[in-house]
Amino acid sequence: MQGDVPRVITICFRLDDPSHSSDHVLEAHIVDIFARHGARLTVAAIPFDDRSEHLQPFARMQARHLIEAKAAGIVEIAQHGHRHLDRQCGGRRGPSEFVGLPQMEQRDRVLEGRAVLNDLFGQDVVGFVPPFNSFDGATMRVLAGLGFGYLSAGWEFPDDAEGVLAFVPRTVQVARFNSALVEARRFDWHSPVIVVVLHHYDFEESGSAEASINLARFDDLLRRALGQPSVAIAPIAAVSRDFAGGVGLCCARRMSLRSRHWRLSSILPGSCLVPGHLGAVAATGLFVRPQ
Repeated sequence: MQGDVPRVITICFRLDDPSHSSDHVLEAHIVDIFARHGARLTVAAIPFDDRSEHLQPFARMQARHLIEAKAAGIVEIAQHGHRHLDRQCGGRRGPSEFVGLPQMEQRDRVLEGRAVLNDLFGQDVVGFVPPFNSFDGATMRVLAGLGFGYLSAGWEFPDDAEGVLAFVPRTVQVARFNSALVEARRFDWHSPVIVVVLHHYDFEESGSAEASINLARFDDLLRRALGQPSVAIAPIAAVSRDFAGGVGLCCARRMSLRSRHWRLSSILPGSCLVPGHLGAVAATGLFVRPQ
C-alpha cells in the first residue's frame, strides 16, 4: 500500500568557491553549523588560485578547517574546476572555464586540479562542479573517463553532452529554500531532492550587499528543516546514483519544458529534482495543489 512507503525529502547543500584565498573564517562557521545539526554538506573547492603571478594550489594551512571537517565526516569535497577562470567563449552567453576547450586540454586541467585536492584531502574526489555551471560534451566525457561519480551544475544541459555521468543540477539559491521545501512536499511521494547552492556572498558576515541570510538565520533554517518529518540532509554523492543513467538529464529537460510551456508550470516541479516518470510526476502536480 502507498501509505506503507516512506516519503523522504532529501536536501543537499553545495558550498561553492572555497579556495586558497577565500574567507576561511566564514567557511569554518558554516561547517560548524552543519556539525551542530549532525548534517553533511558538499564543498566545491577550487584547486588553484591565480591572484598571484603564479598559480597557487589550495594549501594545507588554508584548508585546515575543511581537512578536519572531511576527516570528521561533515563535508564531502567536490572539485570546482581548475582555477575558476573567467573565459568568454565564442557563441556562448556568459563566462566558462571549460566550454569550447579541446577535450585533451580539459582532461589535463581536470587531472591537475584533482591531484591537488586528492593530496590535500587524502581521498579521490568523485564530484565535479564546473565554474559558472557551464560545461560541454567534452567535459562530460572527460569526467566519465576519469571515473568521476557525478557532475553538479545548473539546469542547462548542452546539446552535445550525453547522460554518461550522474547529473545532479542545483535547484535553488538559499534565498528560495523555504519555497522549495513547500514545493517538495507536493511531490514527496517521489522522494524529491532539493540542491541548494551557497556562496560566501549569501551571508551578511561576508560584507556583501547581495547577502540574503546570516549565520544565525541559516542555523535556524537547518534546525527547522530537520525538525520536519521525513526530511534528511545529505551530500550530493549520497544521492548521485539516483540521477545516473540519464535521470538527471530528464529532470533538467523537464525544467526546460516547464519554462517554455506555461500550462506545465503549475504541475511540474521547478525547485526540486523528482526522479519519477514524467506522467506520474505531472499527475502528482495536477492533483496535489500548492499549499
